[in-house]
Amino acid sequence: MLNVIRDWLVRYAKQGVIHNDERMLNLCEPYPGAVVIDLGCGDGTLTARVGEKVEAAKLIGIDIAPENLAMLVDKGIEAKQADLNQKIPVDDESVNIIIANQVIEHVCDTDMFVQEMFRILKRGGYAIVATPNLAAWYNVLMLILGQQPPSTNVSDIAPLGLMARRVWAGRYIGGVGHKISNKHRRVFVRSTIVGLLEYYGFRCEKLVMSGFPPLPWFAVDLACRLLPIYAWNIIIKARKPG
Repeated sequence: MLNVIRDWLVRYAKQGVIHNDERMLNLCEPYPGAVVIDLGCGDGTLTARVGEKVEAAKLIGIDIAPENLAMLVDKGIEAKQADLNQKIPVDDESVNIIIANQVIEHVCDTDMFVQEMFRILKRGGYAIVATPNLAAWYNVLMLILGQQPPSTNVSDIAPLGLMARRVWAGRYIGGVGHKISNKHRRVFVRSTIVGLLEYYGFRCEKLVMSGFPPLPWFAVDLACRLLPIYAWNIIIKARKPG
């Protein structure tokens, strides 16, 4: 029975990636000739779709995993290997659009990460940031039950917490996260991710929510509109004034 639950959760999570990506794409406005950078780009699938949507002239993908970077060349994406806990290896005000999909929760220094996004973004450019919602209903429920919320981690090595120990059990890979870094170091609610971006100079223009497990996907959008505070992921479009 436990294996059935695990398999269903992995399938649902992978579908959630698709749903999240579509919501991010919906926030992308046309920007012909733009330079787009994807921070934590994975295999570059979303990067390429964003480039097509905005009519970009140049795509840059940054990731720490060599196997991900190897898949970028065929998609026309310039690959850069970097640890996003350090300075982003591009010049000041050199990009028009930043994509940061399920990344900010993994970095140790979120303040530096946001400052770096602001530094590399041209005035008038925008960033689209997606991250898990700490107030998601299942996190709240687990706290009520005295358990570690599944969106949070307390160790990079030990599988602590009911979900990590009994359900995911190392299976949160293969299109959902990657093997190098699946641990969440900072997890946000809507007000705190908006507040952090605005603290460092961004102007948050739009916030949408994605995912509402275990609802069937045809009902998810309605649930996100009716009960956004408890949805799975937060997606924000934030602009650098200029």
